[in-house]
Amino acid sequence: MFKLSLHCGRLHPFSLSPFSVVIVPVTVFLLIFYALSYLEYTEKYLAITVARILPPYCWVWTLITFSFYNPSVFGVISDIITIYLVYIFVFPSWKWIEVSKFCLVVQIISALFSVFILFIGYAITFDPDLLWSVPIHGLCPLLGGVLVAARQITPDTILAKLPLGKFRTKHVPFAFLLIVFLGAVFRILYFVPAIAATLGVIISWIYLRFYQKHPNGDVGDTTDAFKFSGY
Repeated sequence: MFKLSLHCGRLHPFSLSPFSVVIVPVTVFLLIFYALSYLEYTEKYLAITVARILPPYCWVWTLITFSFYNPSVFGVISDIITIYLVYIFVFPSWKWIEVSKFCLVVQIISALFSVFILFIGYAITFDPDLLWSVPIHGLCPLLGGVLVAARQITPDTILAKLPLGKFRTKHVPFAFLLIVFLGAVFRILYFVPAIAATLGVIISWIYLRFYQKHPNGDVGDTTDAFKFSGY
């Protein structure tokens, strides 16, 4: 009834395989990890905390598990939406390995920079909670990253017509950062996801601009349309 649809080594966006192999398993993982959040001490072992990711603890497995762990219902819903956006915007244009690489780069590097920022915060304030009690978790970095990828892939797609002009895909990352900033300022959004999401936008742009390898041998995207100032 269903069959894998391939074209030039890429998967079509609406074939069964990308949905069944990506959306369904990741969603199941997110729900399982959310259920685990109700158990005592789970967050300590699944989310990243500054003190435990650094020596002498070096809980390096949390660099993987933190992406799936989210103790908030709204956080889990946001993470599922993020994966769906990857499926919609990225899978039609990139190969599996490149999608996986992009997700890992954005998530892990953003997490490490978040650790660095929290450590600097501790060095300034001497607040031990920043080391032991502030968790880093979820797919906030990837949410920012996939919006940047969508900007690169379909920059001129019109999403809405507003009184001030047309709102296009290329405007989404900046709008996202503005919402994140305002959410953090008014304490609607916790400051750690705000930091992680902002880092996701920056790191994904750097990766796509300077380091992503293309099938034709090109590296990065140096076109004027993808300048950071274009945001």
